[in-house]
Amino acid sequence: MSFVVAGLWFFAAWMMAFFGCCLLALSQDKHWRTVSGQEGPSRKPMTRTLGWLCIGLSLVLSIFRDGCSFAGLTWPLVLASGAFSVAMLLTYKAIWLKPLANLFLVEPSQVDHHTE
Repeated sequence: MSFVVAGLWFFAAWMMAFFGCCLLALSQDKHWRTVSGQEGPSRKPMTRTLGWLCIGLSLVLSIFRDGCSFAGLTWPLVLASGAFSVAMLLTYKAIWLKPLANLFLVEPSQVDHHTE
């Protein structure tokens, strides 16, 4: 595998870890309010599930790039750097996550109000 291709696989693994951590952060009420200014996400289970799927995909990409033995070393570093990036983003520029949060907003007209 060439240096450029290996770098692209590494970047893809990092992006999946980053997006997974972003989604996991947005599934928490405090971070959701910070980013969107609204109460907790109505699609919280979906954001958590997609977050964990992205993190799992980053593991698969790391294994594909490095093999099982070395991915055991690189993937935790990829995951830690993705989580650190999300923490810094939430601290200093949380509004940059607004487009991602908008994907999981439910308009009041879309909420099904059943009376029992």
